[in-house]
Amino acid sequence: MQFRRYSDSKSFYKAVLPLLLQNEAENNLMLSILISLLKKPNSYQNLYLAALVNSQGEIIQAAMMTPPHNLLLTQTSEDFISHIILNALEESIPIPGVLGPNTSGLEFSVFMRSKAGKNFILREPKGLSN
Repeated sequence: MQFRRYSDSKSFYKAVLPLLLQNEAENNLMLSILISLLKKPNSYQNLYLAALVNSQGEIIQAAMMTPPHNLLLTQTSEDFISHIILNALEESIPIPGVLGPNTSGLEFSVFMRSKAGKNFILREPKGLSN
């Protein structure tokens, strides 16, 4: 697995779109923000765009943050969460909170507490169901 950061929203959108469409209802917030960014690419400064890529080159997990808003996650693994948190700590990127499917948010919260001593209140985006 390879952790990959993206510097622009257009290439991130193209890379993660197939993944996001697999669970469109669950990923609708990330999709709508990315579509808005295609229309107005300078809407946000300091975007955080990241993905986990498998050995076949497919994006299997994604995360994005439009500061000052929370980090958005797709379904994630501990490996991807670890990469995001360590990358954010290395680059002094503040993460105010996290939104995503319950298991992803919980894993992120636990890992962030252990690595950075920060606590998060878990919130599930409206419209999601288990």
